Amino acid sequence: MGDRTRLIQILLNLVGNAIKFTEKGGVTIDLKVIQQSEQDVRIRFAVIDTGIGIAANKLGTIFEQFKQAELDTTRKFGGTGLGLAISKRLIELHDSRINVDSVPGQGSTFWFTIGFKKGDYQSNRNSNNVEEGLKINVLVVDDNQINRLLINKILKKWGASADFAENGIEAIEKVETNRNYNVVLMDIHMPEMGGLEATGIIRAKTEAYFQQLPIIALTASMLSNQMGEINNAGMNDYILKPFDPRVLYDKLSRYQQQ
Repeated sequence: MGDRTRLIQILLNLVGNAIKFTEKGGVTIDLKVIQQSEQDVRIRFAVIDTGIGIAANKLGTIFEQFKQAELDTTRKFGGTGLGLAISKRLIELHDSRINVDSVPGQGSTFWFTIGFKKGDYQSNRNSNNVEEGLKINVLVVDDNQINRLLINKILKKWGASADFAENGIEAIEKVETNRNYNVVLMDIHMPEMGGLEATGIIRAKTEAYFQQLPIIALTASMLSNQMGEINNAGMNDYILKPFDPRVLYDKLSRYQQQ
């Protein structure tokens, strides 16, 4: 019995990261039962790639938010490296920690072990349900493909409609063109144009739709000064990444079509 949503988020982040840095060879997801009893089972999860690898003196920093092993990595492969920081936090919520073994030029293995209670099929069926049925049209703005896939999966399960943009410029174009969204989920840090700037541009438009459109910030850290920035930009609320589906449901349900 486990938290399916968080486990999927961890693996999607690690696999997405591995694929991004692997030009030749492949990526393997490997699961092994380490120990088990009648009530419990401990499983080792590993994501193994044949990618660029990480130098030994950089291994300590790759899990820090907005840090990558090499500066030219960001230019070549894109992204801020947030996926690893989010995965680390999610794994720690399972009372575990993430480990990495790597050889530069040969590849990396990211691994962690999690203990689960065993459960019968009936008790496991409804362990992760959130209320279903959201009559809402959401624009999701996030440059991370894994985050878009995960949110899309959850929104579809609730019966919501979703559209997607990868940066603030795309978001503004879609809001101006369609004018049919009930709410926007807006990532803060994105290439080309971030969420704060995009929200400011939307709010500067005079028509009522642009003034009143609910915009919820997606952010990986909530520092006191960031709260002020979110309010000043004209955003209505925020959701912390990695997000809890129940929190997302609760915040979206306030804006659904009547």
